[in-house]
Amino acid sequence: MVKQIVLANAPTGFPITEMGKAESTFEIKQVALPDLKDNQLLLQTVFISNDPAQRLWLQQNRNSERAYMPHIPLGELMRASSVARVLKSTSPSFKEGTMVQFFGGWAEQLVVDAEDADPLPDLPGVGPSVFLGAVGVPGLTAYFGLKEICQLGEGQVIIISGAAGATGNVAVQLAKHVFKASKVIAIAGSDEKCQWLEKIGADHALNYKAPAFSDALVEAARPSYADCYFDNVGGPVLNACFSAVKRNGCIAACGSVSGYNNDSSQMALSNWGEVIINRLTVKGFVVMDYYHRRSEAVEVLSSAIKEGKLTIAGGETIVRCPDFEKIPDVWMRLFRGENTGKLVTQVADFYSW
Repeated sequence: MVKQIVLANAPTGFPITEMGKAESTFEIKQVALPDLKDNQLLLQTVFISNDPAQRLWLQQNRNSERAYMPHIPLGELMRASSVARVLKSTSPSFKEGTMVQFFGGWAEQLVVDAEDADPLPDLPGVGPSVFLGAVGVPGLTAYFGLKEICQLGEGQVIIISGAAGATGNVAVQLAKHVFKASKVIAIAGSDEKCQWLEKIGADHALNYKAPAFSDALVEAARPSYADCYFDNVGGPVLNACFSAVKRNGCIAACGSVSGYNNDSSQMALSNWGEVIINRLTVKGFVVMDYYHRRSEAVEVLSSAIKEGKLTIAGGETIVRCPDFEKIPDVWMRLFRGENTGKLVTQVADFYSW
């Protein structure tokens, strides 16, 4: 029997992570795993990815026809990208002990088809958790957002919100050091995070909680204003950025984390007139649309790490979680701004790989 955390109740605001209450969002189940069939793997979860989008997967009242990923049914495993170690294998492609990445969940162990797991690429000098962050979905999101949506060119100006997060910090570094933007304006939620962002590539880093944030943003964008705004948060920050993007500029709509835990709210976009007056293009995107080009992004991201253009130091928060029932509490750190860079939960030890 192994432990798994499943969805017990769909939250209407912030999830209730304390187990055992009638209204708890999650509950722990003891599950008997099936015997391996041909070409299957028994995986021991080592690292679990924490992502804001997981909050959207809990909604039971969303129109599934319009969702990029179906919601998690009540009683089903909480999904998450994961890095795991192969405990047993009936596949000729995987040996026991191999470290793999797969789309798993909050589970001690899982049985999966071998075709659903990818062996970790060889990237000396970094730990396997990086494949959930800078070289994982957040890194791919940053790369394709800059390349395909922003179409960022050398010498251009870009604004990036949620810049101290998993996707944002990679976007800042790629924009400055790989795409060679002339000015990168980063937005985060604390002075400490802003100081870190300036160390890794931001020309200006602004705390959106500061009283004069909107004025400081426009001043930082002048005189040319920004060619593109890479939006990870939505809400008031998006509203402020409308005034800082140049005429015929672009807004890459990547996330709206500011509203994920407030189902009844509407994003107040009183500045929407800027979109019309300045002929702005707002384009949403989901990284899954580009996943068939994953190898392209991994090559660029891996090269950037090797060349010192993309640093992992300070851009990853790993929380060791020996108490399995505390996994949801670690995830909730995302929504309290308690992490810098990628937030990863470690639930087991790993060995040399």
